[in-house]
Amino acid sequence: MAVQFTLGALSAVNKEGNHYIVDFLVGNDSEGGLQIFMSVGLLSDDTDLSTLELVFGIRLVEFETVSDFLVDHRTARKFVPKEVAAEVTSLIHTAVRRLVAAASPRRIVMETFEAKLPPNAMGKYMRIISVLGTLGYTLEVYFRSPEDQKDYWVFDLDLIDYGHPSAYVGSAEDQR
Repeated sequence: MAVQFTLGALSAVNKEGNHYIVDFLVGNDSEGGLQIFMSVGLLSDDTDLSTLELVFGIRLVEFETVSDFLVDHRTARKFVPKEVAAEVTSLIHTAVRRLVAAASPRRIVMETFEAKLPPNAMGKYMRIISVLGTLGYTLEVYFRSPEDQKDYWVFDLDLIDYGHPSAYVGSAEDQR
């Protein structure tokens, strides 16, 4: 299977139950049976609908079958060449803005999924923290778990200063 990189436009926000997902194509195989998407989601565990988990990663679509989020950096690097990583990151940030506007969660949680990430591997998370800050979310909790050595963040919507996130009006960048 020869996979070729192909950057596609952002999808609309897809609501699947209590999950909100935005996808964009990052590649396909030469035979056409496999498509590779970068997916960004705000997912609910159905116990607390005011708290959604922010996830992003590769999803593979082969015919009618869609994989779970593949969130490790090796998979991302396999399908997203370094030369276009900045453009893909920009699309991820735009997807986060769209998801927050659509879902309007009171609280957002995020985790690294990989243990013991060094400081130089935390840049993508720091940039997402910044994006969430522009949308009115305050970082309430951050810690590295002593049990699993993963990093965890909890963001809370600051309604007093920013109002409701559905008031967000997308930029020209969001219109791609």
